[in-house]
Amino acid sequence: GAEFDRLVESIKRDGLHNPIWVHPDDGSIVDGRNRERGCAKAGVEPRYQEWDGKGSLIAFVVAQNLHRRHLTKTRKALLGKALIPLLAAEAKIAQREGGRKGGKLAGRGRPKKGLVKKLTKANEGRAIEQAAKIADTNRTYISALAKIEKEAPQVYAKIEAGELELTPAKRQVREQKREKRR
Repeated sequence: GAEFDRLVESIKRDGLHNPIWVHPDDGSIVDGRNRERGCAKAGVEPRYQEWDGKGSLIAFVVAQNLHRRHLTKTRKALLGKALIPLLAAEAKIAQREGGRKGGKLAGRGRPKKGLVKKLTKANEGRAIEQAAKIADTNRTYISALAKIEKEAPQVYAKIEAGELELTPAKRQVREQKREKRR
């Protein structure tokens, strides 16, 4: 829409400011899909840069975009909540790789159930903490969103749609609980 048209005009006028980041393994775009499309439309040669592969790809992409988006606290918390399954999947891959290289789960046979449960529970807490850090929010906001999603899905839908911020939503859910008890 209009935002993309402004990007194209900016690229025509000033060139491409930020490179398009690609993955080192397959060359796929990890950040800059719209910049690439904008360059094509503006007739400007795109500039590519390869991600170094260090650390979390998810954290890298969010860091590239977070502060340009001017997000509210609620939007940052929604982002953090959305990052949890992605971070968990990334951790699972890293854990599997660690197992191949002699990590905690490496070795013969299957690990004891207690160890797997303990590691899974620890990863859950770390994923929320890591998501909060990456999204520049706190775990309390993310936990509050998860609780609202579970207890009051209609209120959560309003938050996702941008119709309601987190603090008034929490008040609304508390009020609904009081009304239900009465």
